[in-house]
Amino acid sequence: EGEKQIMESAEAVAKAGAKVLRGGAFKPRTSPYDFQGMAEEGLKLYRTRYDGLAKKRLDAALKETENHLLESLVEIFPVATATESALLELGRRAFLQGNFASALRWWRAVERFPKATTPLALTQARIILTLHFSGESESARQELARYEKAFPDAQGKLFDKSGSYVQILKEWLEKPITLPPPSLDNWDTLG
Repeated sequence: EGEKQIMESAEAVAKAGAKVLRGGAFKPRTSPYDFQGMAEEGLKLYRTRYDGLAKKRLDAALKETENHLLESLVEIFPVATATESALLELGRRAFLQGNFASALRWWRAVERFPKATTPLALTQARIILTLHFSGESESARQELARYEKAFPDAQGKLFDKSGSYVQILKEWLEKPITLPPPSLDNWDTLG
């Protein structure tokens, strides 16, 4: 595996008419003991080749209200730099729509993203808050206890508040979550 092999494969695929070579020199594994590939060098080669394409797709996807372009970016360019932004936006949109299971999935993907630029403390704070909003307040409290040991001094903006992430999370977790019932206005009927 190396740059030459990647470029030769990309050229062969392009000659065959494809626009994107799915895959690349970097493949994350579920076990750190099962790694095969080029590690950091592979990630660098992958991003050198695909970051420009992924950024164009991200720019187009952010103009859309539907998620399909963001989701396809994540699928096609799994470790491109722009993919981190797509994951964050998908998590934000899911959270705001009350789809907390999806928000957790996207933000957990950011948590595992190779060479992420989003501070881990911020990503994990979002996950804790999302657990709370999803009704898993006890899990959120347990995560907060671990979080407080790992990131006692982490600060920044978390949704609508700025300051210590630990303090912001504690304030939120003290509040019971009561979601408004769904509106019955303007429902289409089959009748």
